[in-house]
Amino acid sequence: MRCKLGDLAVIVNDDFPENIGVFVKVLRRSDHAAYYPGQGHDWEVYPSTAVRGRCGERIFFARAECSARDADLWPIRPPGQADGVEAVKELETT
Repeated sequence: MRCKLGDLAVIVNDDFPENIGVFVKVLRRSDHAAYYPGQGHDWEVYPSTAVRGRCGERIFFARAECSARDADLWPIRPPGQADGVEAVKELETT
């Protein structure tokens, strides 16, 4: 997992390209995996602006809490706090 609870992150991949680049706050682990098996909704996030989303067949545009896959987010952390990639590189060199 790249993100952790409380992170500020940016959307780097999404089914809706217009959502890429939107900042989100990681709120908590998602329970949507039980409803959407295999889709990998790892986090509940709150976007900084309205985003396009899908609920079943319905497509909406709103600024509301939503689910996101960890792989589609890139955490933004203060200097000195390792992100997932730097942590893996550090482990590989030791």
